[in-house]
Amino acid sequence: MRILEINECELPEGWERKRLGELVVLNYGKGLPAQVRKEGRIPVYGSNGIVGWHNQPLIRFPTIIVGRKGTVGAIHYIAEPCYPIDTTYYITIKNGIKAEIKFLYYLLKSINLAEMDTSTAIPGLNRNDIYLLDVPIPSFEIQKKIVVKLDAFFEHYNEVKKQHEMEKSKVNKIMQAAIGKMIPNPKGELLEGWRIRNFVDCLSKNTYSLSKIKIPTSQYLKNGRFPIIDQGQDFIAGYCNDETNVLQYNSPIIIFGDHTKILKYVDFPFCVGADGVRILIPNKEIIPKFFYYNLLLVAKSLDERGYSRNYRYLVEKQLTVPPFRIQHKIVAKLDAIYGELIHALQELERKNHAIELLPKMVLRKAFNGELIS
Repeated sequence: MRILEINECELPEGWERKRLGELVVLNYGKGLPAQVRKEGRIPVYGSNGIVGWHNQPLIRFPTIIVGRKGTVGAIHYIAEPCYPIDTTYYITIKNGIKAEIKFLYYLLKSINLAEMDTSTAIPGLNRNDIYLLDVPIPSFEIQKKIVVKLDAFFEHYNEVKKQHEMEKSKVNKIMQAAIGKMIPNPKGELLEGWRIRNFVDCLSKNTYSLSKIKIPTSQYLKNGRFPIIDQGQDFIAGYCNDETNVLQYNSPIIIFGDHTKILKYVDFPFCVGADGVRILIPNKEIIPKFFYYNLLLVAKSLDERGYSRNYRYLVEKQLTVPPFRIQHKIVAKLDAIYGELIHALQELERKNHAIELLPKMVLRKAFNGELIS
């Protein structure tokens, strides 16, 4: 059984190592289909966070919700009454154990529970494996002091992240405006030679079955031979070494995130990650890069529907398509503009990468006893 790296370090006086199963119980959430929920203010939690609302809570005390199925190992601290559904565990402290629930939350955040996924076809987390984890535990008073320190750190961290996202949003708006000036709206006046085409009529007849080559999130590698592209924010989500998982196609491909609406232009061999990935290949009348730029505008017009599927709404859209030579000119101009903007985004991503490393470092210090000395 895998244990925390921090357990390899000597702990301060007064700390001890315990099996997590000595401290807590991971209770199964309860099924609550959308059709039986009643309007209310109680958040309903799935493995990836809030999935709806109800008028009655399942639990009325602060707890930790752990993703059991779906987004395996996701951790959520909930201070108010809530309703965890059956894709989750919710944590209670055992009778007779004096522990700070939020300390345990931060402790679990320092462990990558997703790596403990032992299932094959459907991701899943076995609570008996979690019970076997050896964890460092200080006195109740020290636990409370650590929580105060970590609360302050994450408040500042989240503010920095918010500012970073605002900067990214500004750059993306500039990019959208540049595209909007060169590609007219289907509802507006068209220039000579431009045509309005239904989205589905712009697609190639070639289709791909991804069911056998999609890679579950739990199998992503940090380094490897082939990049994994999924529907997430990061352009490359991870890596894979199995050549049989590589999508075989000779021309550029556009990825559409069915849940996220994120678009990616890919012109190199790659592997397809997780669920929600749609492969879009334009027909021979449309240059792939022009199709990508055009879709950036179209996707922006899709309504926000949370984590629901969006492809069914994308297929109802229309695109404006000019002659081939005009497509080439537009792509050349946008590539020139995008070159500068993408450089700005890459610089923001570099800063973001440095920011993302901070929580792991701070949590490690906290559970080595270095945060409180």
